[in-house]
Amino acid sequence: LSIFLTALIPGVGCELAEFGGSSRFQEEFHKVVPMQAGGRLYLESFNGSVDVSGWDREEADITATKYASTQSAVSAMDVDVVASGDSLRIRSIRPSERWGNMGVRYTIRVPRKTALERVQTSNGAIDVSNLEAPARVMTSNGAVRVDNVTGGLEATTSNGSIRAAAGSVEDGRPLRLTTSNGSVELSVDRLGSGGAYVKTSNGSITVNLPASISLDVYASTSNARISNDFEDAFRGRSDRRRLEGSIGSGGPRLELATSNGSIRLRKR
Repeated sequence: LSIFLTALIPGVGCELAEFGGSSRFQEEFHKVVPMQAGGRLYLESFNGSVDVSGWDREEADITATKYASTQSAVSAMDVDVVASGDSLRIRSIRPSERWGNMGVRYTIRVPRKTALERVQTSNGAIDVSNLEAPARVMTSNGAVRVDNVTGGLEATTSNGSIRAAAGSVEDGRPLRLTTSNGSVELSVDRLGSGGAYVKTSNGSITVNLPASISLDVYASTSNARISNDFEDAFRGRSDRRRLEGSIGSGGPRLELATSNGSIRLRKR
């Protein structure tokens, strides 16, 4: 069974987080659908933040806040939710006419073992937490923040930072973090056999690792320098802009690349 609630909240004031005055009028959509562990989530939106987190219930709880600068624009948008088999598909539907700036903010709770097959928004931050399944997330302009996702991760943004705390990543599951303009920080307890790839064009890269970790590392920067807290356990070639070799006994490959920014390997 599903629960469906729509509430109108006009004139809630001006929020600067997304397009300033475009948040003046809002309408909330809420739906709960049954969902077992091991399912898949797809989300496609055009403007607005997305927050997805895992919990211990066999259901998905979806809250979507439509916002725009006029009530007509809010009413013209739609949120489409389709639950079929083991998949849940959510889509923000924009009206065909031009209504100015508008968007949808999402807060979604799903079973912990739900795979985020594709979660995409154009202008807004993405937050993901507490999942034991792969996650693939994309935004064009906005930060990506990930906490306690152990099933592998692909996170992409064009203009924004990425911060990921991945815990122990399952074997065969890769970590892939890429942005064009922004810093990247990765904290991981253990890399799976899929390794990790981290790239930015304009920004620093910081990787926080346990002192006892073993892995192969390749790192390069064009216009900054590399610092390595694991020098006592490192074997290979290194200089201020390039690092290639093994930490400890070697293992999964950690590849780091930036054009304009420093690279730091930190021991914790």
